[in-house]
Amino acid sequence: MEVIGAFAARLPRGDYQVMLLDTLPVLVAPGSPGDYFAFEGPAGWRNEQFDYSIDPANASYYRLDHRSVGDHDQFFEFVVPMGDPTELNADTAARYSQAPGRPTAVAFGLLDIEGPWFRRERHWGLFHFLLDGHHKTAAAAANGAPISSALLGCCGVSLVRASRRCLAAVRG
Repeated sequence: MEVIGAFAARLPRGDYQVMLLDTLPVLVAPGSPGDYFAFEGPAGWRNEQFDYSIDPANASYYRLDHRSVGDHDQFFEFVVPMGDPTELNADTAARYSQAPGRPTAVAFGLLDIEGPWFRRERHWGLFHFLLDGHHKTAAAAANGAPISSALLGCCGVSLVRASRRCLAAVRG
């Protein structure tokens, strides 16, 4: 709890839900086949009568989970590092690769639920903005290994408060 308190003290005043999640990060480069912002995102907004675009990712990030929510919606989960994960210190990441146990990263979380007005389907995006654990996350992604994430989910600004029960059902 000391770790959570230390990070929470640096966040804006507000209501947060703390969740300890087990995740399996996959590093995604902009424009690569796994890039949500190049493929699933634009496909969700596509309509023959209207031309909508989504800004592409301009930096590498990590994909976590993707699953259905109800009959029409899709849930996507992302880890957003504060710097380019390809530029991290390789020796430090290698040390975490060899460390015993499951490492834990700390992240500030926001849930965004969006969809175009001409469709029933919506995309739920849970964004983990990494506060600590950049090298741990990079090591886990490089090894295809799981990592724990202590997520401080913002309940005031994002839709987490309104969607707590549904988010709990999605994350299991």
